[in-house]
Amino acid sequence: MASLRWLPLAVLACVVPAGTASEKPITPDRSSYRVLGHDRGRVAVVTPEGKVEWEYKTGFDGHDVWLLPNGNVLLALGPAHVAEVSKDKKVVWEYTLAEGEPACTISQCERKGRTEGSLE
Repeated sequence: MASLRWLPLAVLACVVPAGTASEKPITPDRSSYRVLGHDRGRVAVVTPEGKVEWEYKTGFDGHDVWLLPNGNVLLALGPAHVAEVSKDKKVVWEYTLAEGEPACTISQCERKGRTEGSLE
């Protein structure tokens, strides 16, 4: 008999909805959401609606690309060439491995600290 004393509560929990029909589900604010991609020899910043907001032709398919806090993009322009490109598509900083160095590539890049062009 003791197990039946919870029955009215269980029925009430099944009958009363958790929320009202007028409540809308919570959706995250994605108004500033952007996609940054590097493929087919170009880098693009795409809006949530799919509109290309910014595009830069590189002629190289790299995998490291960074949208920096100042709006510039740090990207690979070749297997041994990294650059920071501004919103108006000007190279503001770049690094290229010196000629004569052993055959190697820059496999990744990342801006470090607050200074322009710090490279890891």
